Amino acid sequence: MNASENAGSSARITFQGLAARVFTPVRFDGPIAAFVIFFGLPFTMAAAENRLAISTPLQVVQAYADAANRGDLEAFLALYAVDIHKFRFPAAPVSQGREHMREVYTRSFAEKRGIHVEIAQAIVLGDKVVCRDHVTGLPQGKSADELTVYQVQNGLITNIVYVDRIER
Repeated sequence: MNASENAGSSARITFQGLAARVFTPVRFDGPIAAFVIFFGLPFTMAAAENRLAISTPLQVVQAYADAANRGDLEAFLALYAVDIHKFRFPAAPVSQGREHMREVYTRSFAEKRGIHVEIAQAIVLGDKVVCRDHVTGLPQGKSADELTVYQVQNGLITNIVYVDRIER
């Protein structure tokens, strides 16, 4: 399946040998659907490490959102590098390390069971994925639009920069 068959869902941009792809949500059928279903199923950390070694940065970020949507803490954490770093734009450190994330998200997943993250748009350039997300199911029935940058290396998220969040 190529970009034109996706009803304009993606566009490839090339400049001086660097390629980027802009994505919007699409509906997949056939073999692609089987691929998406496979990557959306719960998995063990060992399976995650083996599978993610060959995943694209966008697949890793989508698996991260999918794990959050399922409330699957172990699959969610398995997508972090051991020394993950999170920042709030422009460069304020927020948190560091997979074990610290386990403490934070154990509480968060228990408190926010109805949360749903939809990647509304993504731009991929090398090992970076810039996502505009729409998050629903927040406390008091709120939702949020977020802009986040992920760096993915060897199938794991190594850095996250939270650029902006607007709650409604």
